[in-house]
Amino acid sequence: MAYWNTDLSVKKSIRVAESVNLEFHGVFANVLNHNQWTDNYLGLDNPGGFGALGYNTAPNNGVGVNGEAEPRNIEVGVRVRF
Repeated sequence: MAYWNTDLSVKKSIRVAESVNLEFHGVFANVLNHNQWTDNYLGLDNPGGFGALGYNTAPNNGVGVNGEAEPRNIEVGVRVRF
């Protein structure tokens, strides 16, 4: 099964004075929040699970419990440049 994830970043810079800028930014990780299924099970030792799509719960791979995608993460920030 193909694994894909979509992130989005938005940034806006506003000039306050001649040498001072405000920069607003937002980073959205896993925007679409899709399920990420692993490849199907082809082992003959478990006939009931043969061909079934599984899930992977290893840490830090973008997949949560029962194949659900990790929740959407949003980071918002402000930067002052002078």
